[in-house]
Amino acid sequence: MQQLPSYVLILFINTLFFTACTNDVDKNLLVNNWQGVEVTFGDQTNKVPNVRLELKEDKTYSFTDITGSTQTGNYSTMANMLYLKREGKDKISMEVEEVNGSQLVVNLNPGAIPMVMTLKAAR
Repeated sequence: MQQLPSYVLILFINTLFFTACTNDVDKNLLVNNWQGVEVTFGDQTNKVPNVRLELKEDKTYSFTDITGSTQTGNYSTMANMLYLKREGKDKISMEVEEVNGSQLVVNLNPGAIPMVMTLKAAR
């Protein structure tokens, strides 16, 4: 019975630590028409000027990939994560590393080898 309070204390400290380490994305800064600049994977960086990501105030998005294929759907955020969801498809998860009025930096491969895409505000 004496160990119960120590487990509670450890749980509380872990919760406090992980909550303090998570930054919430400023949703107002995400709403924009973003144009791809580059993607970095490992030691390789490629320009991606044809990539477009429009995040609208009504929580819908339009994404054009490097091949010119466009998808639309809804987006949501939680903490520092951005989720894109097409009808009938799995969510795409992105970790927002930086967002301000002129630049959006996302990790397209959270939890694994980083694939970081930098986008600039197109409007």
